[in-house]
Amino acid sequence: MQDERLIGYRPNLEYQDEYTSDATDYFDKQQQGEEDSQEQQDNIIGDLIDQMEIIDSLVDKLPGDASDIVGEITDQIIEFIDEELKDKEYQKVPEEELWYYEDNNISIPEPTPEWEEPEEDLDVEYDPLTPIDPFPIIKETHTKQEIIEKEYIKNLVDLFNDYAVNMHTALSNFWTNLVSAVLNKQSTEINLLVDNILLNSSDIQPQSLHLLDSAIRNQIIRTSKLDFYSNIFNAEETIAHLKQFKAMYELRLRYAKIEKVDGSTKEGQMNNNILEGMRITYDKKYDIAYENLLRYLKSSTDVLDDTLKTWLVEIKSKQTLIERNGIK
Repeated sequence: MQDERLIGYRPNLEYQDEYTSDATDYFDKQQQGEEDSQEQQDNIIGDLIDQMEIIDSLVDKLPGDASDIVGEITDQIIEFIDEELKDKEYQKVPEEELWYYEDNNISIPEPTPEWEEPEEDLDVEYDPLTPIDPFPIIKETHTKQEIIEKEYIKNLVDLFNDYAVNMHTALSNFWTNLVSAVLNKQSTEINLLVDNILLNSSDIQPQSLHLLDSAIRNQIIRTSKLDFYSNIFNAEETIAHLKQFKAMYELRLRYAKIEKVDGSTKEGQMNNNILEGMRITYDKKYDIAYENLLRYLKSSTDVLDDTLKTWLVEIKSKQTLIERNGIK
């Protein structure tokens, strides 16, 4: 500032290309976000496998025969995940309106970008004021087979992730309350909490008879719910639903691989119509099988969660009976 006041001062007129912009940070963060998102997608199957191993350990430690009953389903699911998803890549399935697919080995020509100037046509009057899209959508090229394979992997991952979350919530709630109930208890008291109660009214203080009644009532309900669970949700039913969904996927993939023929003849057109009908049929059957499997797994977690909550009421009644010295 002092130099500017001197006689003969000449400012520096050289251009300096030095400036900062928030745009640089924005695009750096956007690129980092895309890399993090891709890394999460790469790890999503591994995270699912790890989550199912945790659930398996929680199921194995359930008291009584509950571990065997619930384990029938989880064992089959873990085996299926290992066969179908291990070493596979989870990828986002492109929206159908944003991609072309090739059929009968006919290559789809590259779309002409909308921003290119149209070829000169003397018969068509060109309006220079017509708005031009500066960011045209360039559609990706995929095969129908590729899309079906990606969709199958994504459907399985999404479905089993939902199952894992529901199972983990139900089991975690049960174990959290059970651990607090058995804390600082003797082995005989712990057995009383988790096993069927064998006491009768003569063994209980008169002011605690309602706790005995609650424990016995919920014990009967819990046993009935476990029996219902084992009859509806078991290894055979689980395998049947998993196989049905996989079979519909394989049939859907089979007809996608078959190429259409020249449709200029009657026989060729009939062949293509039948093939297209089979594709549509098994697309629908695939969706139905997926919905059936989703409903089956969701119902199994709902029934299990309800059963475990009933069991917790039984345990709480016994816990209160012990801690209030209600046993003679």
